[in-house]
Amino acid sequence: MLPLPAPDRLTVVGWIIAFALLTGTAWGMITSLPIRWAFGSIITVIAVMTILDHQRLKRIKEKRKDDTICSFSRELPARRHDTWIVRAAYEELSQHLHAPLRPSDDVKTLWRIDPDELDDIAFNIASRAGRCMDDTKDNPMLDRVVTIADLILFIEHQPRLPNKSPQPTGISTTVSYQPPSNRAGG
Repeated sequence: MLPLPAPDRLTVVGWIIAFALLTGTAWGMITSLPIRWAFGSIITVIAVMTILDHQRLKRIKEKRKDDTICSFSRELPARRHDTWIVRAAYEELSQHLHAPLRPSDDVKTLWRIDPDELDDIAFNIASRAGRCMDDTKDNPMLDRVVTIADLILFIEHQPRLPNKSPQPTGISTTVSYQPPSNRAGG
């Protein structure tokens, strides 16, 4: 998969359009009471939705505070799944969501993961587990991923990459920074 090209910088015409939109919005806010009310209402609705979503996530995290990867894997049928994929899925998703997971979690409704975002996560999981994601059209789980367990099955149906061993954690592929020692030079 090729990397995405760097976004182009805004041209002079783009800056003029952005300035005109910003100026028009500011002018509308100053001169029109209905626009102020509409803008204020939109911001209030967004703020309330954000607060409610944070409370929902907080309740889930509190209810699952003792859940670990061990409890996650125990909920899956024993010896039926590739342990590299189970581990990679748990680590990638829990790193992305910052919460304990269960295989029965609905990725779209419970965790509200966008389909494009889920594709990126699936590619990361497959890469860590040594699976190829080039041809997904033949996968029987295509367009049937609802839960985390379904995501694991989807990746298990993908062929293994030749000469590629699974990576135990995402951390192993990164280089950690170590500050230089403070030796007195003499």
